[in-house]
Amino acid sequence: MQRTIITLLCTAGLAISTSSFAQTLKLRADAPARYTVKQGDTLWGISGRYLSNPWQWPKLWNANRTQLRSPHLIYPGQTLVLSYVNGQPVLGLEDSTKIPVIKIHPGVRTVSDGYGINTINMNLAQTFMQSPQIISTEEMKNAPHLIQGPDSRLIYSPGDRVYSYGLKEPGTYYSYRVNKDITDPDTKKFLGREIIITGKLETINFNPSAWSERDTVADNSRLNDDEYYTLKHPLLKIPTTTAQPMMIREIGSEILKGDYLMREPDFIKTGFQFMPHEPSVPVNAKVLSILDGVSEAAQFQTIAINQGLSQGIDPGTVISIYRKINTTKVERRGNDDGPRYGHISIPSEELALAMVYQANENISYALILSSLTNVSVGDTVREPGRDLDDFSNHSPHVPNEPQEPHYYEHGNYNRGDYIKY
Repeated sequence: MQRTIITLLCTAGLAISTSSFAQTLKLRADAPARYTVKQGDTLWGISGRYLSNPWQWPKLWNANRTQLRSPHLIYPGQTLVLSYVNGQPVLGLEDSTKIPVIKIHPGVRTVSDGYGINTINMNLAQTFMQSPQIISTEEMKNAPHLIQGPDSRLIYSPGDRVYSYGLKEPGTYYSYRVNKDITDPDTKKFLGREIIITGKLETINFNPSAWSERDTVADNSRLNDDEYYTLKHPLLKIPTTTAQPMMIREIGSEILKGDYLMREPDFIKTGFQFMPHEPSVPVNAKVLSILDGVSEAAQFQTIAINQGLSQGIDPGTVISIYRKINTTKVERRGNDDGPRYGHISIPSEELALAMVYQANENISYALILSSLTNVSVGDTVREPGRDLDDFSNHSPHVPNEPQEPHYYEHGNYNRGDYIKY
């Protein structure tokens, strides 16, 4: 797998920690007293220059994440200065009011509009298209979808003009289709449906109302705002909506007639503008799925976990992945009455370090930043630094709420013809 999605990570800061995630702030021995931020620097990379555990960056910056988002304050050309307050290291800017001017060919622009260095450098759109996404049943209700392409084809390509139904606003959209249902590996509770992103599209000449003039003589009170009447015969008028034309810009896999559409997520537009930090609450999650649907993941791959905003996980949260070794049966020695057996629990081993970049209500997506060995679906997710802890595998069963049956419209179909998924 290509490693181009990360352009700068400070490898010195990627060592797997074996101490508590709440440990005292510890500077690297070679931490610079002054550092000038360069083009291409990332917040994670700079953190690794100063800290053995880069996720402790907020402590070094002495920042309250609810009031201050440091990536918006750090720009290429600024100088970071290390000092000590009451014996504790604190990092600040040499001149926090000075925002550099960056030369970008063919012109010049200032970065005073809120631009700052990213937490990590990666192609967000590419990662989003390649990563399995999990959405709720509610999100799929009334989702817009593709209804027709050129020459009555069922498979579409970049540059094709296609038509959609159900769009409410212009912009960039991603097409997708359902792959499978996802349940919590511990509680067996239904979490949502895993989807495959098939492509990226943009609207053309968006017009939410009917393009044809309404019949001013007819009674339009029963029509929606985007409908008008057409005549099937002189006495029968049919409410009609105009399809929205779109242009296919990129494909992730085959884009098919019937694929659903979603708006481009905000985090792709804004980038990784968040502060890397340790979890604010204890984490007890599992790996749900892995990039490209493979069974194992390594460095720079994306994983989905079964906790999100509701459990206190937000973008920038740094997590560790552990593998629980099952208990083993051993013979107890020195018994005169014959062999006696007991069970020994083998502590969990820390496998990898990852950072959350997208968090939904009960599901989060994280990029693996370093790994000692491959990560598998079902591995345990906890706070960093709990290597060799003995984690419990017990979890309560949570009953599922009734789910509406899902119908996937696919391939050569007429509106109203469904294949039950």
